[in-house]
Amino acid sequence: MSEERKYFKNGVEYYFKFDSDDPIKFAESTEDLSDMESIERSTLKMEVGPWDGSEISWKIGMKKFKVFSKEKE
Repeated sequence: MSEERKYFKNGVEYYFKFDSDDPIKFAESTEDLSDMESIERSTLKMEVGPWDGSEISWKIGMKKFKVFSKEKE
């Protein structure tokens, strides 16, 4: 089963966030995501990628922790 993904076009920024704290950007792409090679180079290997809804979350003690992506502006 193949999942259809709408990839970001302008690049991607990656963030991590604890509960309701402000998100902290820790990485971003340095190129437009114009082809599958640039998308592959800009994808985090923990399976958080440059598409809507892409995140990993878990709890550390009482705080929920997540990593997520959003399109560069």
